[in-house]
Amino acid sequence: MILTERSGAGVASGGAFDGLRQMAPAAVGVLPFATMIGVAIGESPLSNGIGFVGGLVVAGGSAHLAATSSITAGAGLLATVAVALMVNARGLIYGAALAPVLNRQPRWFRWVAAYGLVDQMYALVSAIGHRDARYVRAFYLTALVVLWSAYMTGVGAGIVLGPIVPASVPLEMAIPIMFLALLVPSLGTRPSHVAVLVGMAVAVMGAGLPAGLGLIAGIVAGTVAGAVSEGNRGA
Repeated sequence: MILTERSGAGVASGGAFDGLRQMAPAAVGVLPFATMIGVAIGESPLSNGIGFVGGLVVAGGSAHLAATSSITAGAGLLATVAVALMVNARGLIYGAALAPVLNRQPRWFRWVAAYGLVDQMYALVSAIGHRDARYVRAFYLTALVVLWSAYMTGVGAGIVLGPIVPASVPLEMAIPIMFLALLVPSLGTRPSHVAVLVGMAVAVMGAGLPAGLGLIAGIVAGTVAGAVSEGNRGA
């Protein structure tokens, strides 16, 4: 029994280490994007505190940006909630794809996993395949803490530094940087290459669109392109 417990602890520690190691590049890449969102919060009618906490409530950078932009444009509460839900709807696709892995987990973890299932988490977890349930939990929770720590740090920095950032700084470049960071943990996966590159191209072309629509279009285009590539590979 002692050997079993030690073995289980070793599996969990291995998952935690891998989660930290693999999420670190994506967490660094999300910092400029999160900072851009923090700047947008500082320029919006929202109080800085509510805008910051919104990053934890909305649980998704693109939805956070879209909701902030919607409020800035004068949209009502229901319209803003609808925008955030629409942007985060791709999580349903991610959840369905990861169901074989997550169904073996306890209920409490499935709720946590659903909350944190953003693009970066999906890219990493879908690549680890079917591993020991303890490994997956440790991997997921560690990666999630690393990602959200970086994201909230970036949002906070953007709120604080926004008033002193020169207007000439091209904050829209945060979008391609974020997509490139998504590419790092999935270098061996062709559908992920296609999804990230298509999403990045569309997001950059639509960078001037209002209410974060360029980013939304990039995410949708990347998701569709990745799904098509995956289907062609399996055919």
